[in-house]
Amino acid sequence: MSAMDLATLRRLAAEGNEEAANRLAELAATRGDLAELRELVDSGNELAGEKLAQLAGSAATSTSCAVWSARETNWRQTSWPSSPRRGRTSTNSAVSPTRATRLLRHS
Repeated sequence: MSAMDLATLRRLAAEGNEEAANRLAELAATRGDLAELRELVDSGNELAGEKLAQLAGSAATSTSCAVWSARETNWRQTSWPSSPRRGRTSTNSAVSPTRATRLLRHS
């Protein structure tokens, strides 16, 4: 859509044309234009509020997914070795299986 078409839509929306305001809200949401959506919300357009909330929700979801992925990657890099022979302790015991065997032999 050209700049002239957007200007026409903005003018119509400012004059109170709800269809123009809704179309402008949809186009702004597609472009990710938060400033335009906020202006439309301030002028009372409900669709702009819904679109702004959707964009905020999707941004929060992708941010939390990125944080979770980074935490998972960090956990994998710092997790215990998978082999008990390399000193891994059981989550149910404070003593490694190798140490427990040695203790039992010497009792």
